[in-house]
Amino acid sequence: PNSGDMAASDCSSAIPMAANLGDEFDDYEAFVEQDLMVTDAMSSSTQQTVDRLGSQMINGNKEDEDRELQTMKFHIKTYGCQMNVNDTDIVRSILLNHNQATGVNVDATDSGESSLQFIETTDEIQADILLTNTCAIRENAESKVWHRLRELRSHDRNYPLSSVGDEVGRLQKQRNVQCSKEDKKKRIIGVLGCMAERLKEDMFQDGTADLVVGPDSYRDLPRLISVLNAPATGTLPTERAVNVQLSLDETYASIKPIRSNPNDVSAFVSIMRGCNNMCSYCVVPFTRGRERS
Repeated sequence: PNSGDMAASDCSSAIPMAANLGDEFDDYEAFVEQDLMVTDAMSSSTQQTVDRLGSQMINGNKEDEDRELQTMKFHIKTYGCQMNVNDTDIVRSILLNHNQATGVNVDATDSGESSLQFIETTDEIQADILLTNTCAIRENAESKVWHRLRELRSHDRNYPLSSVGDEVGRLQKQRNVQCSKEDKKKRIIGVLGCMAERLKEDMFQDGTADLVVGPDSYRDLPRLISVLNAPATGTLPTERAVNVQLSLDETYASIKPIRSNPNDVSAFVSIMRGCNNMCSYCVVPFTRGRERS
């Protein structure tokens, strides 16, 4: 009997213990459920934050791409011989194909410089870059170039490109209204070819030219234009750029010329550049360098 009483006593004491465990289990479930709700709320908030940051990064990247990639319009006029016509087709190819494959110049992006892409325009008013491929075989040929350069500079001073777009510049010209000093944007006036090679830095006299490039340095045109177009990092912006280095091996063999009219039934093909004859009356060896083909 005593052992039975003890067993009954043990059982009676075990029942409230089980009840207490159940209460604790219920409390634990409520705690877990509350914790899951908090976790879900935190996850939702975190996901919203991640989405917002991702959207900001995407928009920022798009703005960076728009800021890094700038389109400039160029116009080119050719004086002189058939060789100059062929060189103009080479210059056109170099500019039009610049950044065409990737759209962004990696080197320029890494260095913090804006990357440029070029399109050609037949309207000088809309052009950001005015190039003249020159001839130096006679004095009369150079006189024509000087006259054109002075006209271009005068035109640029009277009707500068507006910083808000080319169309504004066109409307201002039609209304005979000049831009304010704050809106003025200077065109880049470039001299290419034999006259550039013969006179070199003298082409900068009277402020008629900003860019001087010889016949063997056309591959450097995009970089030189980028330097002139870059915003001023110091006290003064870069206003002049020149490369008149002659080459012993440059033939532009890897460049496919682009003609102004693709439907033309004829085209010039370069079979030789430069000359070694050194005739007393001829300037070619001094403006186009040594013979190579």
